Amino acid sequence: MADTSTPPTEVLITIEDASRRLALSRSKIYQLMAAGELTPIRIGRSCRLLAQEVAELPYRYAADHRV
Repeated sequence: MADTSTPPTEVLITIEDASRRLALSRSKIYQLMAAGELTPIRIGRSCRLLAQEVAELPYRYAADHRV
């Protein structure tokens, strides 16, 4: 019997979800994808992002821009 006491962790999220989580426009998310900052995962015609990669993005930027 499977343990259902803990909810499954999100692995993939939509562009819109990433936009909301990072408080950035969808256009900026697409720019980050084009620049290689976020890796798009294509499943058929759908495009998703790794939730962990989206969550880590602000910390990577903070580390790169410390004075």
